[in-house]
Amino acid sequence: DPFFYFLNSSMLVDGLSLEIPKDSCIEHPIHIINLGPNNISSVSSPKLIIRIAPYAKVKLIEEFSDLNGLGSLTNAVTQIKIDGNATVSHDRIVNIKSENYHFGQISFDLCENAQLYSNSLVVGGQLARVDLSVNLNEKGSECDLKGLYLCKGEAITDHHTAIFHNSEHTKSSELYRGVINDKGLGIFNGKVVVSESISRVSATQHNNNLLLSDLASANTKPELQIYSDDVRCAHGATIGQLDSESLFYLRSRGIAKQRAQMLLIKGFIEEIFSKNYKLKDSEFINKSLGIEED
Repeated sequence: DPFFYFLNSSMLVDGLSLEIPKDSCIEHPIHIINLGPNNISSVSSPKLIIRIAPYAKVKLIEEFSDLNGLGSLTNAVTQIKIDGNATVSHDRIVNIKSENYHFGQISFDLCENAQLYSNSLVVGGQLARVDLSVNLNEKGSECDLKGLYLCKGEAITDHHTAIFHNSEHTKSSELYRGVINDKGLGIFNGKVVVSESISRVSATQHNNNLLLSDLASANTKPELQIYSDDVRCAHGATIGQLDSESLFYLRSRGIAKQRAQMLLIKGFIEEIFSKNYKLKDSEFINKSLGIEED
């Protein structure tokens, strides 16, 4: 949304600019932590600009959390350019209090043979929206996007993604999943655009949502806009509840109801973040989804 981009620019106090040198291979992740405002009803506008030089390899972790600031807003902008033959892993984590708001805009520009691995995790917030766009600008560039959102209470989590295949020989894959409890709402709008007169393009996009209560809801809209031939593109979306037969099978083996639910939820999210953050921690998942212990 251009409004929030210009709002970030007009309210920007300071930002961070990083340049990763050519041919560098950074062993440890670069972890950037953004702490939200401590005052009620205040706004913070962090901006991050990163340039990855050719043949570099780096892992970035961008994390957003808050202090107090109940009712505060974080409006963040991140811009990352990945030069030729560079490889970037970018983890973006939003873990905020249920009373706060988060708007994030992330853009990636990829040059020849550049590779991007993007992982997005959103937990908490009264309203959290993430707009993520990827431009595959040159031959051989490719991206793999994964995302997970966990909602409880009356939280609204909104993801809008857009992948633009601007050159031939480009590839994209996208998998976003949501687990929604109580009266929460999960939104996914994913768009893949293939430009005219390019060939040998591959794109897949999937969104799956798991509803844990009768009042939980999900809106999903995967889109493909293809203006060229010689492409392989597929998309799909699902919304459903925990499988009753699988739950009955686990219960019949003496597994308590809450434990059985947790096993199924972990199986659902494992493909997204099996080794990332705290998603093997049942206590963290229970807290994020408002599930009471047995």
